[in-house]
Amino acid sequence: AQSALDNRNYRWAMRLADCLEVLGNNTNARIIKSRACRALAMEQISANGRNYLFSCAQELEREY
Repeated sequence: AQSALDNRNYRWAMRLADCLEVLGNNTNARIIKSRACRALAMEQISANGRNYLFSCAQELEREY
């Protein structure tokens, strides 16, 4: 997941972070997913999409 994030493949990083979360590596998975959400939000043209991703990132950051 970290490798995907480093390679700017944000959707794949989020997907892999979900898998890590299921396996029990919650803190690292949430950090990666929140960073991916923020990076993906910065690429969004749609204000609604950007706001949704920023909101998701904030929610994840409150959990770790």
